[in-house]
Amino acid sequence: SIGVYREGIHLAYCHDAPRGTGMREGSFVSRFHLPAGTLKPGRYTIGIGAVAGSDDWTWGPDVAVLDVAENWGDDSAARDKGAVNLKYSAERIQ
Repeated sequence: SIGVYREGIHLAYCHDAPRGTGMREGSFVSRFHLPAGTLKPGRYTIGIGAVAGSDDWTWGPDVAVLDVAENWGDDSAARDKGAVNLKYSAERIQ
């Protein structure tokens, strides 16, 4: 599991498998993909956690830093509010 933080605020928590999923002993790689533009420009910290068995949880806060580039392009003024940029669709029904 990873946690994404900015300025001490917990923005997201992601898992590489559903809770309770077994894992074989040995080395592995977990990859997490976020759509481009989700994180606003700035510095983020990453926490990493893992669980063994049913309740043996370990957590490493602030184990990595992620710097998001400042160049967003021409539409950056329209996306300057809030902590993250959610990818969404909307519909207005009248």
